[in-house]
Amino acid sequence: MSEYSAARLRAHDGVRHDAVGRLPIPVDSEFFQPPQEIELTGKIGFAGRIGDARKNPALLIEALMSLKRHIPNAKLCIAGPRDSDVEAMIKARGLENDVELLGVLEREDLRNFYQGLDAFVISSEREGLAIVGLEALASGVPVVSTRCGGPEDYVKDGVTGYLADFDPEEIAARLTEIMASVVRRKLFAEACRQTVEQNFSMQVFSETLDRAWSRVWDESVGSL
Repeated sequence: MSEYSAARLRAHDGVRHDAVGRLPIPVDSEFFQPPQEIELTGKIGFAGRIGDARKNPALLIEALMSLKRHIPNAKLCIAGPRDSDVEAMIKARGLENDVELLGVLEREDLRNFYQGLDAFVISSEREGLAIVGLEALASGVPVVSTRCGGPEDYVKDGVTGYLADFDPEEIAARLTEIMASVVRRKLFAEACRQTVEQNFSMQVFSETLDRAWSRVWDESVGSL
């Protein structure tokens, strides 16, 4: 779980703080890989249920509008179930040609989706983790996220992306920093991949789980 989720659990009455441990949720870094060549595409991405109000779709759309003032060819690619209210929002703002609604993607198509992005956006009001953000990092794609909880474990300012307030102008400014230079974009890609391999890979998960079970076993035997 994320530190955010662990803290919420510890806050409950009757829960011993030392009884709550963290086991990082792994991402399949063997499957989700960066593209062979990093190029600027002008595309930012979102994956998930865009119609869920907790995902804050209005903020995402407003951030795109702000971004286009800096990068006119910027496009938003949305993977996940389509939503009529969000589509109406896009149309009302005249962004029909600037938003690609891809629908639910098969796993290999999802990998290709990440590989085609300059940056990934999490605009949520609250997230326990947002595994899609880790999939993006594994694909070498930096993440710009609101300060919504879980993503704060892996979005490190200027390293794997940026954290932002619930402000479309700030989100757009952070995206612009990532998308302004292919050299900078490549540096982000390297750091994103390294972060996943060191902290969120299946191997790290397995090793952490083994240590946790060993500790539980030792404590159980010691109490006999």
